[in-house]
Formats: sequence, structure tokens, C-alpha cells
Amino acid sequence: MSVTAPATRDAYFKLKAAGFSRNEAAKRAGIDPKTGLSLERRFSDEYAKAGKEIRAERAQEEMGDPIPYEDLCPEAQRAWNDFAYFQRRYLGRIAVPWQVEAAQRIVALVDSDEEEWAVINAPPGSGKSTTFTQDIPCWLTVRDRAITGLIGTAVQTNGKLYIQNLKDTLERTLPYKAHPRKAALGLEVDAEATLAQDFGRFKSEKGIWAADRFVVEQMSGEATNQKEPTWSCYGRKGGVLGMRYQFVIWDDLVDPDRVDNQQLIDEDQEWYSDIAESRLEPGGTFILQGQRLGPNDLYGYALKMKRLPDEVDQDAEEEDITGTVPKYHHIKFKAHYEEVCQGNHKASSPPYGEEGGCLLFPRRLSWRRLSPMMVERHNRFQVVYQQEELDPDEVLVHKNWVSGDGGFVGCWDKDRDHRELPRGVNPQQCLSVVSVDPSPTQYWGITWWLVDPNGAAGATRYLIDLERRGMGANKFLDFIAADNAFVGLAEEWQNRSYELGIPITHWIVERNGAQQFMLQTDMIQQWQRRHGVRIIPHHTGAYNKNSEELGVQALLPGPWERGLVRLPGKNTVRNEKGRMVSLKLVEEVTSHPHSRTTDCLMAQWFMEIHLPELLKSLGRHQNDREIDKSKRPSWYEGTISSLAATAKVQLKHPERESGPQRMLRVFQERQSA
Repeated sequence: MSVTAPATRDAYFKLKAAGFSRNEAAKRAGIDPKTGLSLERRFSDEYAKAGKEIRAERAQEEMGDPIPYEDLCPEAQRAWNDFAYFQRRYLGRIAVPWQVEAAQRIVALVDSDEEEWAVINAPPGSGKSTTFTQDIPCWLTVRDRAITGLIGTAVQTNGKLYIQNLKDTLERTLPYKAHPRKAALGLEVDAEATLAQDFGRFKSEKGIWAADRFVVEQMSGEATNQKEPTWSCYGRKGGVLGMRYQFVIWDDLVDPDRVDNQQLIDEDQEWYSDIAESRLEPGGTFILQGQRLGPNDLYGYALKMKRLPDEVDQDAEEEDITGTVPKYHHIKFKAHYEEVCQGNHKASSPPYGEEGGCLLFPRRLSWRRLSPMMVERHNRFQVVYQQEELDPDEVLVHKNWVSGDGGFVGCWDKDRDHRELPRGVNPQQCLSVVSVDPSPTQYWGITWWLVDPNGAAGATRYLIDLERRGMGANKFLDFIAADNAFVGLAEEWQNRSYELGIPITHWIVERNGAQQFMLQTDMIQQWQRRHGVRIIPHHTGAYNKNSEELGVQALLPGPWERGLVRLPGKNTVRNEKGRMVSLKLVEEVTSHPHSRTTDCLMAQWFMEIHLPELLKSLGRHQNDREIDKSKRPSWYEGTISSLAATAKVQLKHPERESGPQRMLRVFQERQSA
């Protein structure tokens, strides 16, 4: 074998590192002593590395068995309970309050008897990846060697780096020496001890100790009987994830290039729900960690998830009107806390959580670094560094306007389901109108409103029903010639309006692009005549969405802020869908202009544009009535001539009752009663 062969060099270097003389090491390796000297000089780096490895192996052999808590030294017991002390003693890090709070809250979730889910948001540059992929996993391992954990990342390379750092920390035999630059900045100090010295060895002689996974030595001295390693890493693009874990943390999973593309957003959400979330063992803890990038990121998607509470309690503080509670806990840390700011922004100032501190981590996220972004990129700063879903001053409708928090009226009718009439409102004096935002390829947005012009604070818009889904035009309205019958959503809603006693009199339909056909076909004209309704074509091009007088920003915020938009919000626990239907519209208006979809929002805007003229028309009909108000409803007067004429049309199938015929019959039955 050549003396330059790696196996020969390794054998010689290890013998030298083990303490053998050059002559003895050369003899045992089968080479000449002069050749050994030459190898030492020519491959000095390998020689030094071999020496380091053999010394580490010796030190590990000298480390004792894992030590139970009651036998730990006082310093180790303190570190077991105190994360800040743990960081300083073994990792050489100077703890900041936000990291301590994050660790304590995670441990509380891990110690819970229930399955726990959490989204943790912190700004970039705060040391969050190191905290969540090294410091906290180390602490969890010390507290429970039997833990099985997954560190998930966007790419496998980052995951392997985290696993390697974690292994190095657990098997280190000499205390960590602070980096001179970081020590000068007050970020690090020399560590006082190693984990293996205080808690016993972690590197197992029987278990896996690979680049992407490893098993630590157990208290019994035996390897775990589980198939999952103590810690594993997984990159989203790294292959199939087939194991389950007690603790799962996904680090910085959101890609900035994927939060503005609807197709990629849908793909990410599907992967997250089907793959990422499914890797948790029953009773385990799941963490999604990173910085916010916008309302469409995975953090926002997770935070909108709901679950039924363990015990239904209508008065529970965190329970919302639907009777559901958030699936995920939300733990967030801001770069700057304005509410406690006293103007002390020096790098040496205390961090947030200590008296007088308003910056999360002054040494890392200094005022000099943050303040330019506050000025030049304020909206971006609010999202990425302050963990706001959106800049509160930028959205179309504030969430407080909807919820009623902060002294606002609110928009929820908690006792009303969708397709249910509001209490205390006379439907005979109201306008029943549907607005439609059609789409040939994406979602349709269809909203049905009952507008009461006599509301105490102004014209009140009651949402009766809403649809947002993809469908072809034939699903909206079609005609079956063999049966002389109309079918589709429009026909269903029109007939339902008769049953509710609030006949729809107007349909506002956008006519842009491919949807112009809806107003030009004989079928549409026949449907209008049969029901005595009017379809109002809306041309968005004629109304600038950004107009100061008629645009979205001009017409929509006012009614929402004043509580003139009333939403059905009954409890879904009793299988009532009111709030779930309404949330489709709420999500759009409270995240616009960054909402994923705008179909329902646009449908309401169409209605708001035409509402003044429709209310004037309603008023004229009411003023021109020649019949006793107590005998006939206002909606009947406005359409009686058209309905009567249409009801007399001889159908091919007399047994089929048309909409106008049904409405006249219902009215006559009520009059008789």
C-alpha cells in the first residue's frame, strides 16, 4: 500500500495522537519513521485533525453515564430549570428576555398533556434560528433524553448544519471559547462548563450519530426502542418525510418569492397541511417559527385555523363567536415596542423585558439599523420586523370595526344565521339585491343583501347569503328546454327569496370581458321576465376602483366602520354556517389591498355604487303607492304589474309553478290568513 494512501496516513496519525512515539507509530503502521515525519509535515492539517478526534474520543470515553436530576451538581440543576443560566454556562451566550420567554413557553407546551400547536414570529437578525434550532433543542434534550424531535427547514443543507451544531454542543469536551468580536460587542462570554461534563455523555455508542440524525445516550444506558432518532433534520425539498415526532419545529419555512403567487401559495398550504403537520405524534408539540412576510404567508394560514374547544364554553375568553378556538397559539416578538418606548435607543440600553427597554435586542437590532427602515420602508417594517399581518393604517377595513373592539359598533349579528332575516326589521320596506363578480377561470363572488333604508344610523346592509367558488356560467344560470325550467344558483336564490318573503328585485352583474354574454342572451331576458327582476350591468371600467369618490376606498370603509354592514354570525357548533359564510368577505376586506382574493369585496363594491339610485327607486315606489300600506308590502308594489303579467304566461308544464306565481300565491295566502 502506498505510504500516501489515506488509510495509511490515518493509521499513523491516530497512533501518534494516541501517544506512541514516531518510531513505534511508524512500525505499527508499517512505514519508515522518516516517512512518518514527512507525512506529518506534508499533511499537517490532517495530522492536527486526527489528534483532535482521538482526544475527543478519549474524553467521551472518560465521560460518565447520564446523570439523573437528583444526582446533578447544583449548577446543573439550576441550568435544568433556568434557561438564561443554561445559555451562559454551556453555550457562552448572554441571554435576552425574549429568548428566555420563548424557551419557557415552549417548555410549557411540551409539558402539556394535550397536543399543542404554536406559531412563533420574531424579526430577522434577532438570533431566532440559533435559539430555536440549537439552544432550545439542547435544553429540551437535557430535560428529557427520550425526546424525539424534528428540525425542519426549507432546504436540507440548512437542516444538516443545525443537526451538526447540535451534536457538537452535546459532545463538546472543552467549554466554548467566545469569539473575540462577539465578546467585544457583549454578545458572548466564555462558557463555564460542557453539557457532557455536568449531565453525563450524550453520544451513544449503540445509536445513530449521523450527519442528519442522531440518538443520545439514555439514562438506562440502552438505546431507545423507538424508530425515530432523538433529533432529525428534514428539508422540504429533501424527500419523503415518513416518521413522527414528539416535538416538531419548522424554521424559516416561508420563501419571499412564494407569497405573492397564488398557485405557489395553494401548493404550500396543501403541502403544509398534508405533510408538515402530519408528522406530529399524538400529544406532541408543533412549532412554526420565522418572520412574517405578509398576509398570505404560511404563518397567516396557520393562524386562521380553528378547532373545537375541549369543553364548549360560550364565555371562554379565547373562544370566538363560532364556538371555535384558534388551533395555534400565537407567540410574537417585535423589534421595537412603541408602547413602552422612553427614547433610550443606545446599543448599551436594556432589551425589552427589562426596565427601560423598548428594543427587542439592542446589540443585534440596533436603533441605527431599524430607524431607516421605519422611515423609508414603513409598511415592510411593520410586517417583517413588527410581525403585523398588515400595516393597520393600510388596510381597507380594520378588524376592530368588524369585531366591535375598541369602542366600535361591530358588524356581527350573533343571533342570526345566513339565509335568516334580521330581527326587528320590516322586510316589506327593504331592498333585496344580489351583486355578482363573475369569472371565467377563477372564483365567482356573489353576495345577497337586504338593505334597510330606515336603519337608526343609516341604510343598513344585512348580508343574507354569500358564495365564493369556482364555477362555469351554466352553474350560475342555465335553461333546460325539455322541462321549460331554469336551473343554477341564480334560480335557487331567486326562489329562496320568495320563500323568505324578501324577493330579489335587482341583480347587479359585472359585464366585463367574457361575462357580457350574460346580458345579451335570450335566456337571460326570458329569466328576467319570468321573475320580474332587473339585471343591472356593471362595467368596472366606468367606475375607477381607485376613484376618490366612487372607488373601493371611498365607498366600503364607511359602512363597515359605522356598523352598517351586518353579518350573520351564529354558532357553528350547532351546525349553523352564518359566521363561516361571512368570513369569506371579512377576510378580503380586512386584508385588502393584500388579500389573496377580492371577489366578494368587489361584489359588495358593485352594490355600493348602485345603492343610492336603487334606494331612490325604492322610495319612489313607496311614495307612489295607491294601496293600503297595511295590506301590501313595498316590494310587492314595485313589481306587481310585471309579476302579474308574468304569472299569466301559459307554461308548457302547468304543474310547474314559476317564481312570480309562487310569490303571488304566498302573498295571497298571507292576506287570507
